[in-house]
Amino acid sequence: MFGQKPLHVWAPLEALVEAGGSVVLMGVGLEQMTFLHLAERDAGRNPFRRWANGESGDPIEVEAGGCSDGFGNLRPVLSPLQRECRVGTSHWLIFPASATLDTAARAIRGQSCDYALRQPRLRAL
Repeated sequence: MFGQKPLHVWAPLEALVEAGGSVVLMGVGLEQMTFLHLAERDAGRNPFRRWANGESGDPIEVEAGGCSDGFGNLRPVLSPLQRECRVGTSHWLIFPASATLDTAARAIRGQSCDYALRQPRLRAL
């Protein structure tokens, strides 16, 4: 899908930026915006690496986003970019992809907002 590879999973999101597209959140908040993992990568953070079965059925290494609980802390820097609308009873937030990527990456890189990436809690087995 648009150049996506196991160690380049956000290629479709990069294509969205290149096409001048938008990110639409339908009834959810920034904590569910997968697009912000691309901003983390652009800010210099290394994506998590996981193992998954490849097309052949053998395990392969893949990039993966981690915990997104802290993404809501980007609201102060991203809210000036957002448009809002309602579709029925659903509240939608619309963000221009390119400006959102640049703004979020800059905030994460420079810590210009109260951005805190929370690690998921691990359970003992």
